[in-house]
Amino acid sequence: MSTRVAELAMAILMGVFSLYLMYKSAELPVGWIPDEGPGGGAWPFWLSVMMLLSCVGIIVNWARRKGSVAVSEEPYIERGVLIEVGLVALALIVTVGTVRPDRRLRRVAAVPVILLAVSRESFLGVVYFLLPADSDHHVFLF
Repeated sequence: MSTRVAELAMAILMGVFSLYLMYKSAELPVGWIPDEGPGGGAWPFWLSVMMLLSCVGIIVNWARRKGSVAVSEEPYIERGVLIEVGLVALALIVTVGTVRPDRRLRRVAAVPVILLAVSRESFLGVVYFLLPADSDHHVFLF
């Protein structure tokens, strides 16, 4: 995927997300409430409007091919970087999915994924960390 295509995809995605946030924040009062001030939905609503306007500006510049990013055909992300970012995202998903106390086992399972995402060599360190202290196998890992 080129940088140009990635910019368009993110502008569309963020624009749709802005519309969703505008819709949800409009469930609360968006305007001024007499003797109280702005309603609870005012800040998120108007912030979402600004995000949407920014996305529209990005799409207009993309269509007009104005700006260095809007004309760039360079690859957006290299394969190796994508794999590392994917591993970090996977580790975060596993870690966040273990917030409940009854999921402690999964939290331990997230440690190797996190360290593998940081460095491929760290995976051996994780195996060493998870072995019992009296195990002789850890001598052969390093």
